[in-house]
Amino acid sequence: MSPCFDPDYPFREVTRDPTDYYLRKGEAPGRWTSEGARALGLAGEVSPAALRALFCGKHPSTGEYLATARGSSARATARASEGHVDVAAAAARLDRPVAAVRTLLRSGELAGDRRMSGWRISNEAIDAFLDGRPQPPAPGRLPLPDADGAYALADAARIAGVHRSYLARLVAKGAPETTVHDDGRPVQYLIGTQAADKRWRVAADELDRFIAGRVSARVVPAYDLAVRPPKSVSILHALGGLIPASELAAHGLPNDIPGEVLAAHHVAVAEAVAALERHAAWIRGKGGRVQATGLVIAAFDHRSSRMGDPLLHTHLVVANVARGTDGRTAAVDGTALYAWVRTAGHLYQARLRAELSARLGVVFEQPHNGLADIVGIPRKVIECFSQRRRQRDALLARLGRSSPAAAQAAVLASRPAKGTHPHQSPEQLAKRAAVVGFTPSDLVHDVLGRGRALPVSVERIAQVAGELASPAGLTAQASRVDLRDAICGFANSLPEGATAQQIESWATRLLHHGGRFFPVLGTRRRRGDHIRRGDGRMVAAGGLAGEPPSASKRRPGPP
Repeated sequence: MSPCFDPDYPFREVTRDPTDYYLRKGEAPGRWTSEGARALGLAGEVSPAALRALFCGKHPSTGEYLATARGSSARATARASEGHVDVAAAAARLDRPVAAVRTLLRSGELAGDRRMSGWRISNEAIDAFLDGRPQPPAPGRLPLPDADGAYALADAARIAGVHRSYLARLVAKGAPETTVHDDGRPVQYLIGTQAADKRWRVAADELDRFIAGRVSARVVPAYDLAVRPPKSVSILHALGGLIPASELAAHGLPNDIPGEVLAAHHVAVAEAVAALERHAAWIRGKGGRVQATGLVIAAFDHRSSRMGDPLLHTHLVVANVARGTDGRTAAVDGTALYAWVRTAGHLYQARLRAELSARLGVVFEQPHNGLADIVGIPRKVIECFSQRRRQRDALLARLGRSSPAAAQAAVLASRPAKGTHPHQSPEQLAKRAAVVGFTPSDLVHDVLGRGRALPVSVERIAQVAGELASPAGLTAQASRVDLRDAICGFANSLPEGATAQQIESWATRLLHHGGRFFPVLGTRRRRGDHIRRGDGRMVAAGGLAGEPPSASKRRPGPP
């Protein structure tokens, strides 16, 4: 999961050409796939205009802002710049030299706002000038320093283009001990003096330094969550269409294997989306957070990795705006998404296994960290189509690192740009598989129709619950656990898979079993319950008010 800033990014590989789609040169259009989207009247195919509007915080149909900019300097700055242009753009619209436009601005014939970064002219003023109408009221001039060469804090804020409360949080009598973060970013600070009335004043040269070095806040318009199955499922999806129809019919198998895999993937994705809307849909509010009625999510399917390997996955673009149960529309509490994204991934994997077992009779290996490959697809075939993993591992070996953080950094450092490697057709992929001795027909003999999907028995669930409640189960690494841990525990214990509703029900019953767990208060947060903000601060993922997730502790004794 990562912030998403470019609304056009998901559309770069979309195609409407059936031939290009078959050859894997393009992908299907995106689709709206959440209750929050339906509440805004969004359904069916995602249009670029609708997604761009959401990235600007606007309703795709009406163009009205969905949330106020109050409390967000980044959002306020972005909105203030809308409808304004600089001198060069104004000159182009007026078909006049830049020098002539500056003369109009200085004389007042063209209304503009002169800032330290230059002139800002509203489109309203330009339209009025072209139509010969009176100019709209011009913004007031920027304040000048007082006789002592300093500004009051309110005037300094106006010149810097930020809210006074922002400077009030930063201003101090001296510079901090360190002026550079560990990652090289400059520390934002402002040096001032306090008069006898305790009011801050900022020298003009210090304000100039602050403005020149300030890193403006950046609005996060959306989040991008990538949901993907194990590599073996992507291989089945890529090569299954090459199995002769007669061979499929002879074994009583569906005639569209890729279609069945994609349908199972979509069902599992919908399961993950629903889980996020149940547990991670919160908006920011004064002094805390408020539960949201849903999340606005657009889904975009991709079938290849950046290296052209089979990699079925869906990008879930979550708009950073939602409606709360209190009727307000505000920014999404991203910390809740971060806290639940791993658990939603486990639910996706479990439902995918259940769907593929029911549709195609495939059998899965024992899950590890939520993932389980299909029995019958050899490891050498999986490695053949895992070029990006080999690149990552080679970089880690060269650096002598092995931690999860190092692995993530290696993924980003070795990642090629999108589109630098050609997409490969199913036939080309089959030729690569043949090099390691695997053919599409092997899918029929070794993979498909191996087992029958059966409901998970009560005895099986009791067995898993006992294992999770034992000292070697959920509390093996942490003495306190919550619903997320229990969900992941059940999902990771069932190769046959299950629905999210089933898993959540089993997990809830386990944690509420008085003989196995008991509730605790004031739970100390785990490292995974925090995320690092853009300013370097660690923020609790449980919520803005600091409340911990509901937690339980294992009761001593046998499970």
